[in-house]
Amino acid sequence: LSKDDWMVFPFSDEGSIEGEVVFAGYGITAPEYKWDDYKDIDVTGKIVLVLRREPGADDPNSAFDGTETTKYSYFQSKAMNAVQHGAKGMILVTDPSHPTANDNFKGRPMLSFDKEIKMGQSSGPTFLAAHVSRKAAKAWLGEGVMKNWQEKLDAGIQVSQFGASDRSVTLTVERRKEGKPVTLYNVAGRLPATTENATETVVVGAHYDHLGGTEGIEDQIYNGADDNASGTSAMIEMAEAFAGVSERKRDMIFIGFSAEELGLLGSKAFVEQIDTEKVALMLNFDMIGRNSDKAMSIIGDGYATELSDLITESNQRVGLNTKLAGDDYFGASDHDSFFRKNRPFLFFFTGTHDDYHQVTDHADKLDYEQMEKVSQLGFSMLEPIVKGEISPVFIHHISWLGIKLLPGERNVISAVEPKSRGEKAGLRAGDELLLVGETSDSKGIPLRLQQQETGKEVTLQVQGAGEVRTVSVTRAKTGFVGIYPGTVSDEERKKLPIIESEGVLIRELAEKGPAEKAGLKPGDIILQINGNSVLPRSLGSILRRIGAGETVTCLVLRDGERQSIDMVLGERPQR
Repeated sequence: LSKDDWMVFPFSDEGSIEGEVVFAGYGITAPEYKWDDYKDIDVTGKIVLVLRREPGADDPNSAFDGTETTKYSYFQSKAMNAVQHGAKGMILVTDPSHPTANDNFKGRPMLSFDKEIKMGQSSGPTFLAAHVSRKAAKAWLGEGVMKNWQEKLDAGIQVSQFGASDRSVTLTVERRKEGKPVTLYNVAGRLPATTENATETVVVGAHYDHLGGTEGIEDQIYNGADDNASGTSAMIEMAEAFAGVSERKRDMIFIGFSAEELGLLGSKAFVEQIDTEKVALMLNFDMIGRNSDKAMSIIGDGYATELSDLITESNQRVGLNTKLAGDDYFGASDHDSFFRKNRPFLFFFTGTHDDYHQVTDHADKLDYEQMEKVSQLGFSMLEPIVKGEISPVFIHHISWLGIKLLPGERNVISAVEPKSRGEKAGLRAGDELLLVGETSDSKGIPLRLQQQETGKEVTLQVQGAGEVRTVSVTRAKTGFVGIYPGTVSDEERKKLPIIESEGVLIRELAEKGPAEKAGLKPGDIILQINGNSVLPRSLGSILRRIGAGETVTCLVLRDGERQSIDMVLGERPQR
C-alpha cells in the first residue's frame, strides 16, 4: 500500500502477524442496543476487518443515540472488543456512508483534544491495528462490496449471514527508531516597549499549522478556519491594536506557532530559545470562532495572581459570555509549553464542534462578531499588564501535597486542600516554606516539591504563626482508577441533568482494575471522588493528590440514578 493509504493506530503493538481476515461489521458488541457483530462468527487467532463509526451514524432515528456518537465508535473500543473475542489484529476502513470522501493519513493519528489512551505494549499476544483507505479496501475487496455490506448491516442482517473470510493478510508494525528531520518555522514579530530598559515581555500566540490535505475528487483541503485561522487572526489584530498604544513598559512578541498539531513542537522549541523568566504573561488564542451560544472557556486564571479579577473587570466593557476554569487545567495547545516553564498564561477557547479536524471547517461558519469580542477582551485584559500596572505571579499547584504555592523571595502557601496530605501534615495558608529536604533556595523549593519521588518521605521546615516547625510528608504514587475516560455530551448534561463542573464518562474498564473490582460499569458517569467534583481534565490532579492505596467514595450516575460506590485506588501498571 502507498503510505497515503494507511495508518497504524497509536495503541497498536509492534511485531508481525499473518492470518485469515474476517469481516466483523462495525466491530461492536453493545447489549444495551441489542447489537453484536461477533454473534456466531469465530475470530479467534484471526484479523478482523471492521467499519468505522456505528450503525445508522447519520440517522436521527438510529438506536445508537441517533446522530450522537456513542463510546462504541471509538477506535480503541473496537480494538478492545476484537481482543476480547480472540482476534490478533484489526483493520479498520471508513464506512462508505461517511460524508468525507477520503481519509487523511498525512496528519498525525491522534487528531482530538479528547486524546486516545495508548494501550502500550500488551502483556499478552501481539495485537496489531491499522486504518486503511477506502480506495485500498475497494481494490482489495471489489467495487461496491463494502457498500453492500453496510446496507445489509444497517438493515439488521447479522454479519454471520454474509461475512467474508476467504482472504489473508500480513501486518507488520515497526516503530521508527530514529526521527526524520523536517524543518518548520515559527513566525514572530517583536513590538518593543516605548520605555528604555524594558526587562519583561508579554507573548501573544496562536498556531497557524493544520492538517494539510489529501488527494481526491471533492474538496480535500483542511482549511482550519476555526482551527486555527480564527486564533491567528486575533493575534494579528492584537498586534495592530497594541502598535497604537502610546505607552508600553513591556516588550511584546506576537508569534504564529508551527507544528502544534504534531505535539506543540513550535512552542516547545520557542520556550527553549528565549529567557522564559522574562515572560510576564502568555496569551494563547486557539479556536475562538464557533459555539457562540456557549460560554468561552478561559484556562489559566487559577494559575497566576490577579488574573481572574482582571478578566472579570475587563469583560464588563466587552460583554462576552465567558467561563473561568479556575484550578482546572486543559493543556492541549501552545500555552502548555509556557505552563511547564511556570509562567503565567491564559488560553482563550470556544470549544470543539463537528467540523473540528474536518475538511468542512470553512470560513463561512465562523462567528466574526464573537471573534471581535474575544480580541477586544484580550486587548482590554492585556493592556494594564503591557503598561506595567499589573504583574501576575505564577501559582504552583503541588497537587500531590494539596497546596498552592506563591514563589518569590518567600515561598508562601496560599491555599491548602481539605483532607490533603498537606492539611494532614499541619500546613496552613500563610505558612512560608523555608526548607524542603536539603533545598533552601527560594527558586528551587517549588521545583524540589514537584520532583519529589513517589514513596519517599521528605522533611519540610515551615514558618508560620510566629514559630518555625518541621513536618514530614510522603508523596504517594498517583492513584489509578482503571478506566478509559470520556466527556459527557451537552445533550446528556441537559437530559440527566449534570452540572458543568462534573462528569467523567467511563468508556471502558481496564481488566481487573480498581474500578472494575469496585463494581463500576462502562457507561457510568463519575461525578465526584471524595466530594471533589471531577472532569476528565481534573481527574489526574485529584488522583495525584489522593494517592494509591487510599479508599475513596465515588458519586456515580448510573441509568439516571445517583449512587455512592467505595473504591480502593490502585497503582498505575508499568508498561
